[in-house]
Amino acid sequence: MFAESRQKAAEEHQALQTRIPTVQISIEGAAPSEVAVVADGKALESVLIGVPVAMNPGTREVQASRGEETVTETVTLAEGEKKTVVLRFSGSPAAAAPAAAPATAGTAPPTGPSPTTTRTARHR
Repeated sequence: MFAESRQKAAEEHQALQTRIPTVQISIEGAAPSEVAVVADGKALESVLIGVPVAMNPGTREVQASRGEETVTETVTLAEGEKKTVVLRFSGSPAAAAPAAAPATAGTAPPTGPSPTTTRTARHR
């Protein structure tokens, strides 16, 4: 009886697995180790970049940051759907975090927040 219950549980598990949507996150213009990725507000380990990650159906936000550059993609998932989200960074890390201009005698360096690049694209 135990073996029969175990077999039935395995079959139900497999049936449920096909219904769970997944997103594979890909990074372009940066190494995965250079970016911090957040999916629906939760940090995603860099080892999961390029690997299908289970997510709930609905509209999901995936965001990656490198220095001052942030890239955001929104994806809408239906039950069982499998999608890829590509987060594209522009150029090298030096382009993402420009060097501050040297201060000249008698002037203070600029203050205030640095500009942030945010690009948003929607996938359907």
